[in-house]
Amino acid sequence: MTDNDNDKKNLRNSAEAQLMRSPASAPHPDTNLLHELRVHQVELEMQNEALRQAQSALEASRDRYVDLYEFAPVGYLTLDANGMIAEINLTATTLLGVERKHLLQRRFTAQVIPEDQDRWVIHLLTTLKQDNTDSVSSIELALQRHNGTIFQAQLDCQCKKVDGGDTVIRVVLTDISQRKQLESKLARYHHHLEELVRERTADLATAKDAAEAANIAKSSFLANMSHEIRTPMNAIMGMTSLLRRGGVTPEQADRLNKINTASEHLLGLINDILDLSKIEAGKFVIEEGPVAVAVLMGNVRSILTERAKAKGLSLHIDTDHCPVVLQGDATRLQQALLNYTTNAVKFSKQGTITLSSVILEEDAKSVLLRFTVADQGIGIAPEALPRLFASFEQADNSVTRQYCGTGLGLAITRRLAELMGGTAGGSSTPGVGSKFWFTARLKKSDETAPPRATGAAANSADGE
Repeated sequence: MTDNDNDKKNLRNSAEAQLMRSPASAPHPDTNLLHELRVHQVELEMQNEALRQAQSALEASRDRYVDLYEFAPVGYLTLDANGMIAEINLTATTLLGVERKHLLQRRFTAQVIPEDQDRWVIHLLTTLKQDNTDSVSSIELALQRHNGTIFQAQLDCQCKKVDGGDTVIRVVLTDISQRKQLESKLARYHHHLEELVRERTADLATAKDAAEAANIAKSSFLANMSHEIRTPMNAIMGMTSLLRRGGVTPEQADRLNKINTASEHLLGLINDILDLSKIEAGKFVIEEGPVAVAVLMGNVRSILTERAKAKGLSLHIDTDHCPVVLQGDATRLQQALLNYTTNAVKFSKQGTITLSSVILEEDAKSVLLRFTVADQGIGIAPEALPRLFASFEQADNSVTRQYCGTGLGLAITRRLAELMGGTAGGSSTPGVGSKFWFTARLKKSDETAPPRATGAAANSADGE
């Protein structure tokens, strides 16, 4: 039995049931024809009611569709293959400022400003080539209203086949004028920010150049002044020595010794300032000559042995196997090593101070050496270590009063190491000791005879 037969059977059953509920319509034994006519009449009435309800639902659905289509927040258009407007909703006519009857069967190109018409035609042809696909192509155009005003619009286009095989283009039209205005504003703001950044960068570059020039001038001034001050200091120390040799009382000798000690300390400070100033001013020159690591470390031990013994300290040397003679600046290497060792003696009350050297890298032409001075002194807090290699810095301000010093030695050591192709650093544990190191790259030499050990110190013996 088909669905249609079932529908007919159900309809008849419903009609007979409805007829039986009516007392006046009770069937008579001799009136079967009349009964059939009454059942058929009820069936027709029921069918008419169903059709009426379906028609009402269809009209309500159509009204909803029309409302959604006509009053959508965007414009809807249907263009034929020639770009003529076949359908258009109320929103689109409102955006264009033209009545629907004046737009239908007119080319949409007429609504595009002349400057954008070529782009629109090319876009239209490109969209037509995407026949019956799901792809959507978008374009932004300037459209002209009937009153002559212009607004920015985005058109999202899709090519479709409709009943009958005709090709149409569905278009969604969106007014993007406000968005474009916000973009033009953002672009201006971005451009303004770029201009400000360029101006600030230029100002900072000018300030940086001025600061660097001032720093160089300061360093040059300090270098010159240090030289001028060192000359009379040498004279004071010379006159002190002459006075002592000329015969003095014990009290005068004590006073002259104090003058000499203070003069030596001041001269060491001047030498440190002179070295640092020369480095900062770019006038410091690393010389090249024979370097024997063992002899160099022996010189440092010789210079500080008496001072170490006076405090009950022992100095130990541990050198790695390296070429007997290298090429570099022996004076500056000794100065850097002396700065570290002087600090170790100064800040140690017991134990052993070890001077060591190891080869970190080696090739056919050079070696990279690391010099280390380890002590068992008072140690330094870990957070204070990074400051120590800055000029005029110490781990604690109280150290200056207790041990004296300027805080230039480690800064100079790092600068010297950098000038010799290396760097400097350290580690420490409070109450256990410290270990400071620096590296330097030295050239290999054909010479075999090491330089003779000397007791002369480098420019500075005050290496805090």
